Amino acid sequence: MLYIILSAVLHEIAHIYAMKKCGLDIKEIALKPFGINIKIKDGKYIAYKKEILIALAGPIANLLAAIIVFLFNIFIYRFEAGVFIVVVNLLLAFLNLLPIDRLDGGEILKNLLLMKFEPYTVDKICYVTSIIFLTPILFFGGILLYKTGYNFSLLIIGFYLLISIAIKSKD
Repeated sequence: MLYIILSAVLHEIAHIYAMKKCGLDIKEIALKPFGINIKIKDGKYIAYKKEILIALAGPIANLLAAIIVFLFNIFIYRFEAGVFIVVVNLLLAFLNLLPIDRLDGGEILKNLLLMKFEPYTVDKICYVTSIIFLTPILFFGGILLYKTGYNFSLLIIGFYLLISIAIKSKD
């Protein structure tokens, strides 16, 4: 569990670092069930390209951590947890890059689309894309629970995202 938490903290610190590098002042950081919510001082406008860089920072940090631990484990010192740390960071990066609203990939997709389309159109495209990508997550989460009899983590993530998207779409 410690390695999972450390990987998630690394991911979020990378977002904060990217925000600081983009010249943003952070007003508040709130811990959420699957990540953090960061509020910017004075509701400052962030350019689409900067939003994309900020969203990419977390997954890139996880990919770099996976590569560094993998190389360390191969060439310097082999330790049992090394493979687990690599897998956790790769999964965290992959999951967050999915184009699902509330995830980094969803933010990237939204900001790319906002460069070309009106916000109403972007919201509809992002909603449909999120549902398309959430469907297999929920399906495989159900299979994982059925096969293991206890591992419901993927289902929890899927339902959390589905509920948060449903609540957001009502706004």
